[in-house]
Amino acid sequence: MTRAATLLIAVLLLVRSPLAAQSETSWKAEALASIMAYRMSVLGDTATKFDGCSVARVLEVAPEHVVADFPEAVRALIAPCPSVAERSTRKVVLVDSLTREQDATVKGYLTIVRGEWVHREDYFFVLGPRVAVREVRVWGAVQSYPRRPPRD
Repeated sequence: MTRAATLLIAVLLLVRSPLAAQSETSWKAEALASIMAYRMSVLGDTATKFDGCSVARVLEVAPEHVVADFPEAVRALIAPCPSVAERSTRKVVLVDSLTREQDATVKGYLTIVRGEWVHREDYFFVLGPRVAVREVRVWGAVQSYPRRPPRD
């Protein structure tokens, strides 16, 4: 029994790639892929696309190369960079930031724009062999309309 447990622990340590050993782009892409999968499966939102420019900014890659860092299952959720005017008229997920603290806590912050409605989502992750969503906080729903021109 002891030998089997020792062998199992050794295999798990070899298979697991610790977060600290991953490159910046690698763990960030994995966290974003987890967020995308969570939004598709748990929240049931497959219509709201991720802004390619904000994803590229967080990953620190060129916008045209951003799709290559993600699994095939979530690539369709990444939209090309929209103009500022387009953002206000369609559904888009803006990635504000992904942070990793010294205690290996990973957090992600998003702004979701759905026409005139805007809300925030804060993601907290479980670290293991994979970066997986542990908790999500949805807050701050605000409805705003563009300013109307004055009447003559």
